[in-house]
Amino acid sequence: MVTGVRTILFLLNFAYITIGIAQTDETTGLTASLNTNQVELGKHVNLTLSAPTTVSSTKLNQLDTIDLSKLKSLFHVETYSDIELEAGKQNWQIRLTPYHKGKQTIPVLTFSDLKSNPIEITVTDAIDSKSRRPMTISYSASTLSPWVREQVLVIYKLNSSLKLYDLKLDEPDLVKAIMHELEVKETIIQNNDNDTYDYQTGYALFNLTDGQQKINLPPLIVRRDGTTTHRFYPPPFELTVKALPLYLPATVPVGKLSLESDKSLQFSFTYRLTNTELILAGHHMPFSSLPDIGYQFISTDSLQTYPAAQEEIYSNKLTGLTRSIQYTLPLKPISQGLHTLKPVRLLSFDPDRGTLQTNEYNLPTLFSLNIWASITLILLFSLFCLIVLYRLYRYLSYHIKRYRYYKLALRHLTTAKDRQSIRSALQLIAEAEGDNGNHTPQQWLKLYASKSEETKLKEPLNQLFYLSSDKQNILTLTQDLIQTIKNKHILIY
Repeated sequence: MVTGVRTILFLLNFAYITIGIAQTDETTGLTASLNTNQVELGKHVNLTLSAPTTVSSTKLNQLDTIDLSKLKSLFHVETYSDIELEAGKQNWQIRLTPYHKGKQTIPVLTFSDLKSNPIEITVTDAIDSKSRRPMTISYSASTLSPWVREQVLVIYKLNSSLKLYDLKLDEPDLVKAIMHELEVKETIIQNNDNDTYDYQTGYALFNLTDGQQKINLPPLIVRRDGTTTHRFYPPPFELTVKALPLYLPATVPVGKLSLESDKSLQFSFTYRLTNTELILAGHHMPFSSLPDIGYQFISTDSLQTYPAAQEEIYSNKLTGLTRSIQYTLPLKPISQGLHTLKPVRLLSFDPDRGTLQTNEYNLPTLFSLNIWASITLILLFSLFCLIVLYRLYRYLSYHIKRYRYYKLALRHLTTAKDRQSIRSALQLIAEAEGDNGNHTPQQWLKLYASKSEETKLKEPLNQLFYLSSDKQNILTLTQDLIQTIKNKHILIY
């Protein structure tokens, strides 16, 4: 009996102590405090959470069990420090970097049955440490509903009043995606007073699984004189990743493929080794997704192929990733004539159309001859060129001589004072046209003058050559003859 009473008293005492502790914990509560209530965009603040060590009558909880999802929608959260225990209390320090400027509110956090109070914080413009002027930053994504393995371009755009020499992106750390860093592009914007600088960079993101995904990207790091001044974290964004069609083979790349050659026709001697250059390019796809087409270079009965050498070229411009493979394919024709290999077949999934694309590319045609047939053709071609050049020479010589005769005839007519000068000019015109020049005035006019000019000049020429004429008549006659000659060759004169 005594033992039973003692047991009941012990249990009542334990319950009283436990209830007292719970009341004390609720009174103490969960507290949240910031080291500052104002911070620049791109810089961080420290949030300190404090709570009693024991907050439940059944178990001991720690602060790292708090749900921080509401906080992560406004800030980049880094839980880099350990929980500190002291005098019945536990403290936890969290680093917060805001995504946007303006008034922000640290939301109410819940720990067991305890709740913290909301805290107001002001996020100001990022200030360049050298110019002491604001820097602005914005973010954009090319699409929020990509296919699996479709390229998503996430662009960071930063504006600064001074040139930034040390600007880089942090290393990505994603499990369900592939990320490639893009180039940093600088653009100078000229203003009347001060020039500003626009910088663009970012990532090419390729999701490997479908479904709803929340993406947290690394920050853009700005340094001055070797010291990190700002870390700009883009806000997380939701992607709705579409699954690829079930009929699509797993090895088919998502993006665009192209195959190019610098020549459509090549020449080679029979049984001589020659090379053809081909460039396979994969646009907007991971560098590892470009297919190998070497197995499609198959020999034919008239053309022998050998293993192709490969040289890779990478490009990470802001428009997207491009990986190119330059194939140097050795070929040996084993007969004369035109030779070609089978077309190269490329398969890719076009994310814009959502369909499987099948394209065939014709390889360059090879024309081959044996060496003696080639020498014969070269000689015949050389002879043909000589004949053409000789005919061209004669043609040009004739027209140059003709032009000189016309110029000399016009000069005689310009300075003519008697019938002999006019007769010499008319004879030069006839010789320029390939005649012997021994024409009467009537014959000359029929050959080299129009009907109206013939009627006009027939009588004055007859009077000059067969009758007497004065100076005034000679001057008028020569002007009419000069005009007649110029009318015959308008393009020359």
